[in-house]
Amino acid sequence: PTSEEDLCPICYAHPISAIFRPCSHKSCKACINQHLMNNKDCFFCKATITGVDDFTKPASS
Repeated sequence: PTSEEDLCPICYAHPISAIFRPCSHKSCKACINQHLMNNKDCFFCKATITGVDDFTKPASS
């Protein structure tokens, strides 16, 4: 089950799946892909996004 912390903080519809460089903020790929069509800055801190990496939640031990 997906807990609320694992959901995208922008849409709350999808799990977090992308992490932004260099600031390490996170969202789902749908939100960041849509955002990057028109903007190059982070939703949260306004840093210029230089790349987006896949984010996978560390397995809980």
